[in-house]
Amino acid sequence: MYVSPFDDTDIKKYLNKKFGRLAIWNKHKKKKAKKIVQSSPHLMVRPMLLSYVEDLLEDEKKEYKYSYQVYASMIEKWIEREVERIADKEKQATFSKELLRFSETFALELYQQWNKGNDKLEMPREQLLPLAEKHQIELSDFEITGRSLLTRNTAKEWKFAHKSFLEYFVAKQMKADFKFALQVMENQGMEQAETFYKEMGGKKFKWGMVKVQGGNFQFLDKHEVEVNDFMISKYPVTQALWEGVMGNNPSSIKNCPDCPVEQVTWYDAVVFCNKLSELTGLTPYYTVDKTQTDSNNLNKEGAKKWLVTTNTNANGYRLPTEAEWEYAAKGGIKSKGYTYAGSNNPDEVAWYNKNSKRKTQPVGGLQPNELGIYDMSGNVREWCWDWYSDYNYVGVSNLNPIGSEKGSSRVVRGGSWNLDVNFCRVAYRDRLYPDNGDYVRGFRISRAYPL
Repeated sequence: MYVSPFDDTDIKKYLNKKFGRLAIWNKHKKKKAKKIVQSSPHLMVRPMLLSYVEDLLEDEKKEYKYSYQVYASMIEKWIEREVERIADKEKQATFSKELLRFSETFALELYQQWNKGNDKLEMPREQLLPLAEKHQIELSDFEITGRSLLTRNTAKEWKFAHKSFLEYFVAKQMKADFKFALQVMENQGMEQAETFYKEMGGKKFKWGMVKVQGGNFQFLDKHEVEVNDFMISKYPVTQALWEGVMGNNPSSIKNCPDCPVEQVTWYDAVVFCNKLSELTGLTPYYTVDKTQTDSNNLNKEGAKKWLVTTNTNANGYRLPTEAEWEYAAKGGIKSKGYTYAGSNNPDEVAWYNKNSKRKTQPVGGLQPNELGIYDMSGNVREWCWDWYSDYNYVGVSNLNPIGSEKGSSRVVRGGSWNLDVNFCRVAYRDRLYPDNGDYVRGFRISRAYPL
């Protein structure tokens, strides 16, 4: 039951037809039904909700404040119907719990298939049978017509009657497992699950990765270079995401979970990347040896000079190179040549000293750039991997350049809330000692693509 979208006008027409335009005795039902259906902001889901609306209206006292509560009720009614079909009274006692567990596990297995690139969200009968047997479920017993949550196609592949039922179970797992929530929210395609998760009171954090198609561009407006495909975070790392991963919040401006984390050194950012990789089951990109001094760190004043090396075959999170950062900020292959990341008008895309109210602002509050990436101009200055150098390009490859092998400072890009708008230009670059973390220093993350 994957159906076309319904807007508010479509809903009104459907309910008038179902309950009668002038039927006074059905006025309350029609009003409640409209509220239930409109609880979902996702128009593709609404026709499905209408098909189950009679179930949802059975209990006149039940109110639905959030859309996930509507789904919990639909699943409960479906399980009740399936239990009633079982003649064995003893089996009825355990069947409802087993059917719920079966559905939860089935949803998560379909999600894992989807996450690996299988968009069908279906499972062949022979693959599903072991799971059914584990929970003492007879697939042949299901009523798979009408208002069933489970159905199958002519090839005997099983699926949920609507993707949003799968997303409900995914959201429940997200609520129970922060690591799993990170995995789901990294990618696009499970927006309804994210909505359920937030309604359920899951940890709130803005997070997601954007695929950047590689290409050629004028790096620093001087050098023709090429970068391969990669992924970069849609937002700078927020305080909420940092706290969920690291268990603390170093920011000077607190009580703003959606604001960029700040007061982080370059080393802090590297450690975060590895920690996030470990949490999400990826291979850490960095090896950090705190006992060894990095001979390539020429900073004479820095007290911290950990040895950080890379595993270029790893699929874990990392800092973007300076070239990747600038390419993404300029909009990649969709670039329109803007001065700032997404516009020639800084007030549309950047928090800087004239509009920031002298503090960081929640990420995503202004418009994104051509690639759908936010806050690459202003808010906080962002660490890049590279040692800062003048890029004279002697002995430097023009494919995925990473600059000098040594230096005293690491590159920062993007400007910040306390600086003049000139610092927010996509071509502007600056440098800071890697052990320096102050109230305008943050970062965003990247990783390889394909993974």
